[in-house]
Amino acid sequence: MSIQPLTWDDFEDSSVAPEEPTVITGWRLLIARAIWSLVLLTTIGIFAASIQPYFDFVMFFPKFWFSSPDYSIALEQLNLSAGFYHGYLIALQSIQVVVCLVIAGLIFKNKSDDWLALFVSLTLVAYAASQGDQIGALLMNIPQLRYVALPSLAIAETSLLLLLYFFPDGDCSPGWTKPLAWIWVVWQLSNLVYEASPLNPALWPTMTRNLVMLAWFSTGLFAQMWSYVKEFTQVQRQQTKWVLFGFVLSVVGMYVPGILKGIIPSLGSPGMVAVVYEILFVEGFARLAFLLIPVALMISIMRFGLWEVDSLINRALVYGSLTIVMVILFELLSGVIENLTELILAEPPGIIEAITALAIGALIQPVQDRVQDFVDGRFYAAKVDLGNAIKAFSDKVSYVIDKQELMNLLLDRTIELLQIGHGAVYLRGNDNSMTVVKKNNMTDERFDSVPISQEVFEELERGDPVFEGDETFDTLHLGMRQTFTMLVPLTVVREGARELTGVLALGPRLSGMGYSTEDETLMATLVDSVS
Repeated sequence: MSIQPLTWDDFEDSSVAPEEPTVITGWRLLIARAIWSLVLLTTIGIFAASIQPYFDFVMFFPKFWFSSPDYSIALEQLNLSAGFYHGYLIALQSIQVVVCLVIAGLIFKNKSDDWLALFVSLTLVAYAASQGDQIGALLMNIPQLRYVALPSLAIAETSLLLLLYFFPDGDCSPGWTKPLAWIWVVWQLSNLVYEASPLNPALWPTMTRNLVMLAWFSTGLFAQMWSYVKEFTQVQRQQTKWVLFGFVLSVVGMYVPGILKGIIPSLGSPGMVAVVYEILFVEGFARLAFLLIPVALMISIMRFGLWEVDSLINRALVYGSLTIVMVILFELLSGVIENLTELILAEPPGIIEAITALAIGALIQPVQDRVQDFVDGRFYAAKVDLGNAIKAFSDKVSYVIDKQELMNLLLDRTIELLQIGHGAVYLRGNDNSMTVVKKNNMTDERFDSVPISQEVFEELERGDPVFEGDETFDTLHLGMRQTFTMLVPLTVVREGARELTGVLALGPRLSGMGYSTEDETLMATLVDSVS
């Protein structure tokens, strides 16, 4: 029995995109947003309200160091007061809360229809705001708030481990994490309902509590690593590798310093070493280690398109940094001008501020350009490197004469630079047919010659690339739309007119990100170099 070769009529319509498993709509979406807003406002409100009661409490009952003669010499040498120490702790936690709140707001703005994105952003803020002893001080002053504060504390710690089980697709993976998730939730709820339970880790010795919590969170880290190696797609690996790295360092940083303190005697014995270790590592590094998770999330968002909010964060970074820089410049410049004027005039005129404002206004655009270059260089280095690589490629192809070699080089280099799954180069025949001269990661023989619609031909002849999402792109054959996401024209100029000689057809990028306008510009530069 002979097998009939596939034809262009054998493509099945899959134009309806599969529904994302974590996207919610309708009344579920409204409830999720309402819960997110309520829990977030409650958590931030409790944190802000607890700061003053905490300071009032620690001024009367500071850390035991400040009442122990064994630590007096070390504290005196460090010139460390109770007010400064506890203010240092609140400052660290406030940094956590602000960073997590900003990232949570940016995620909510773009992905508020994704329950996992809402869960992640809420977990970050809740956990950052719940660390420390200040909420306990608030409850001593206002016991009635315990029914609001304690659930917030339980949600914070419970959600952080669940996040390791759910991330990045909302499914407990591997399968053994599902019963662990239920055990974890029931355990946390039981501690909330029955605070005096012997199973409540809040009543355990510090060493025991840290070891048990490290063991629990290690299951989440192992689950992430297992999924990364065994189950994640290439896109998921690209998007989550930094998040996984941040999770590992964060969990280690939060619990290992406390465990080492219980193991190494010199770190727990009264003296200078114990005080410095406590301040820098048990309190300082352990608290700031949690920030590695939102920082890793931000890197994944901006470099690999996680939740597709990278453009929003890019603008926030640029304009936030620009505002800070301009305020500093205004203060410095106005101060310098005012001091110089005072050397000449007894009373500087009020026009000084207007002159300063005009000078600052003239600096806004160049400063913004510098800030944009800095942000792109640090967080979007791939784009910057891509531009440099294309310039180098243009220099290289100037020495290539053979047309076939030129096409091979063009396709291979494009796929390498843009990290594309597959692609092909086609040359135009006398009858306007498009015949392949080079395929990369494509074995389907149907794509040895491809149909191009008249609308696409006209746009390509004008020298414009055709992208997925364009109206013109939708006129292509179904098989072309399912296989490629961008068609780039290969043209030559003859007798003053641009003539279409072929097409560079590219599939989707491995990162899952779409092609941007910057990619279009870069591709035009690359193609022009071989035209």
